[in-house]
Amino acid sequence: MKLSRLIDSLENVRINGLFADQWNASSSPEITSIHYRSNEVRPGGMFFAIKGQQTDGHQYIRDAVSKGAVVVVADAAQQNDAGQLLDDADAVVVSVADTRKALAAVSCISNGDYHRIPDILVPIRLLTFNRKKH
Repeated sequence: MKLSRLIDSLENVRINGLFADQWNASSSPEITSIHYRSNEVRPGGMFFAIKGQQTDGHQYIRDAVSKGAVVVVADAAQQNDAGQLLDDADAVVVSVADTRKALAAVSCISNGDYHRIPDILVPIRLLTFNRKKH
C-alpha cells in the first residue's frame, strides 16, 4: 500500500519537513510491512520510532533503515534528531504528534478497518458512575 494512502487520515503530518499537502504524493513509496521493533524490519517496511519507558525507538532508526525500512515515522518533538540520523539514509521521514496513535491508525488502514480509525483518534475518557441507594 502506498504511504500517501496510509497517512491520509493522520493530522498535522510532516513528510521530510513538508506539510503533507505540500509533499509530492506521486513519489510515495510502496509499504510492504509495518514495524515498531527495529529487529523485525523487512525491506519495504515502515518503522515507527516509539519512545518507551526504558528505551527510545528513535535510537533504532538507523538500524531499521539498514534493514530496509523505506519510511520512518518519528515523534514531531524528536524530528531534528530523526532527521540527523537519516541524513545519509534513503528513507522518508514522517513526523507526527503521537507515534502510538499514528501506528494504531495506520494499522487499521492497512488491515482495511477504516471504520475503527475515528475511535482511535478520538481521546478516550473514563467515566465512572456511583449508584447510591436511598
